[in-house]
Amino acid sequence: MKKIIIASITAVTLTIGALSGAVYAHEKGGKGGPKSAEDRVEKLTQRLDLSTDQQSQLLAMFTKRDADREQMQATLTAEQRENMKANARDGMRDQMHKDIKSLLTANQIAKFENMHSGEGKGGKGGKH
Repeated sequence: MKKIIIASITAVTLTIGALSGAVYAHEKGGKGGPKSAEDRVEKLTQRLDLSTDQQSQLLAMFTKRDADREQMQATLTAEQRENMKANARDGMRDQMHKDIKSLLTANQIAKFENMHSGEGKGGKGGKH
């Protein structure tokens, strides 16, 4: 009986620890959670030396994309979300990269492509 109680307490403790870690990582912009539009623009600004006009355009693009994603998440069933993850994620990422590159100079495009080399092909992608 004591073993069952101890095992149950251990399982509950481990579950709570894992959940709190996931919440903390998401709140802090950890690898598993999306970062804010402002954070993504700041990161690209540091790496690509974006102009203020480019920053404004990217912020608008990211903000709209985030709103669209939230609306989609609210309306899709769990099965539809899993299907989308399996089948549409690469296409959506490629479209976003195309949209971003449309705002960049040739030099910035080269840096951007270098940042994302290997992404989506089983690797972890470039340095983010």
